[in-house]
Amino acid sequence: YPAWYITSFNPSLAVKAGFAGSTYGKRLRVMLICVQFTISMILIITTLFVGLQYHHMVNFDLGFEQNNLLTFKTSNAMSQKSGVLRAELSSHPDVVDVASSENIFFKETALCVFYFTKPDTEAIGVEQDDNLINVHSVSSNFFNVLGIKLMQGEWIDDSYAVDRMFSKPAVALMNISDAQKYNINLKDDLRRKSNLVIRHLNGYVSDVYTTSIDRRRYPSAYIITQNDHRNYYLRLQPTADIKEVKNHIRASIAKVNPQEEMPEIYFFTQVVKSKYTDVRQSMFVIGWFALVAIVISLMGVFGIVWFETQHRRREIAIRKVFGSTTSELLWMLNSRYAKIVVACFIAATPVAGYVVDKWLQKYPERIDIYWWVFVVALLMIMGVTLALVTSRSWRAANENPADVVKGE
Repeated sequence: YPAWYITSFNPSLAVKAGFAGSTYGKRLRVMLICVQFTISMILIITTLFVGLQYHHMVNFDLGFEQNNLLTFKTSNAMSQKSGVLRAELSSHPDVVDVASSENIFFKETALCVFYFTKPDTEAIGVEQDDNLINVHSVSSNFFNVLGIKLMQGEWIDDSYAVDRMFSKPAVALMNISDAQKYNINLKDDLRRKSNLVIRHLNGYVSDVYTTSIDRRRYPSAYIITQNDHRNYYLRLQPTADIKEVKNHIRASIAKVNPQEEMPEIYFFTQVVKSKYTDVRQSMFVIGWFALVAIVISLMGVFGIVWFETQHRRREIAIRKVFGSTTSELLWMLNSRYAKIVVACFIAATPVAGYVVDKWLQKYPERIDIYWWVFVVALLMIMGVTLALVTSRSWRAANENPADVVKGE
């Protein structure tokens, strides 16, 4: 478009060197700067909101204690020896306790059919996907290790343990908000609702996000199984020697099963952050585009300021002769660009707001659209632009008028 626009002018303007100072020339320069500033502001605002959403997701209260918690995953061959491995891991003085689960807590789901209303889902117009529950098979000390609290009822222990084939319905615990939402009472017979997976609830536990907050949150229940666990969670002392504990983990695995391949060992906070890698990457990609757009915009501003100060040297000199101060001249040169930045901000705000709102809609737990983010973007562009204009105009505003007139 700029190429088409500039070639639409009278060629005689270029021959006479009159295009730069013509109305068309000035309009084109302003138009290009406005487009660059508007794009820059949209990208800056979007980057800031992506960063805030990422920070919100990483630091969101998931309902359990993530700090001082190590986790790792073993092979299927080790699953039948999970009880032995837990005991071996617990022998280290820096390890407070060790729990285990069949699936990776927070990272994997084990969805089972659960008719929250009645089995005939088609008759009541309920989607099949709405009749699913996330069932976590865990060790009996899992709740204590992860800091999950009992809100009502009683804990379940190893006496309630079932096998992974569910040869008998399990007694379970459930997040309290899920139970209240679907009106599930303690001791209610749930065998028909759960296809013989759950007999009844023995208690309600504090609300826990068992999957990342950017995904759909299914109701969660917990049952006790003693074996078939591949995932382990070690609650450490605050002063634990992490390197020594990791060596102890490897030694314990080798002792229980010498053929076992050594797993990667992570802090649970790393597991949480890994779920939001795509958001973090989006933040950096958009941020780089914003940086490039800002640099291009400032290059354009620099060129235009240099051009205008060169063509307005005589005007600036005459103004100084008639008493204008340096600060007044700088204000004259800066005010135009300040108005351009404000105009671009007004144009960019609704576009950026629409884009951010649509992007945030996909997250069940999301931040608000804060007004101050838009102000920060405006101040960033305004500050950098005025600093550049001032630095480039300073020399022209301080030139000796006599020298300028002689040069002309």
